[in-house]
Amino acid sequence: CGAVTTGPVTVPVLLALGIGVMKTQREKKEAAEKLRGKEQVANAAADALEGFGIVTLASLFPVLAVELLSIALKLIYTHEDIIAMEPADPDPDSLLEQTPYREVYFAVRAILPLNVALVFLVIVVLRKPLPAFTY
Repeated sequence: CGAVTTGPVTVPVLLALGIGVMKTQREKKEAAEKLRGKEQVANAAADALEGFGIVTLASLFPVLAVELLSIALKLIYTHEDIIAMEPADPDPDSLLEQTPYREVYFAVRAILPLNVALVFLVIVVLRKPLPAFTY
C-alpha cells in the first residue's frame, strides 16, 4: 500500500492533479460570483486546504482497497484454505515471462489505472473534452 501512495510516479501526478482541480474549482467559483455581482473574499486558510482532499483520498483508497479485499476473502475462504493455496508455477516459455515483454506488461499494468482515473476526472469532474491527439 505504501508504494502506491508514495511512489515516484504517483506523488507528483497526484499533487499536480490536486493543485489543478483546486485552481479549476476556484476559477469556477470566482466566475460564478462575478456573474452574480459579488466580490470574492479571499480566505487563505480555505485556499490552502482546497487540494488537500484529493491527496488524502489518493493515500486512503489503496489502504481501503486492501482492507476491503481482505474482508471479502475472509468471507469466502477460511484461514486454512488460504494457507493451503499455492501459487501456480509460471510457464518459462510464456511470452510474459520473457524480457522485455514482462517489464512492458508490468509497466502498463502499473500506469493504466492512473491513466483511467485521470481521463475519468477530466471527463466527469472537470466536464471537459479530451484534447485532440496529433502526431
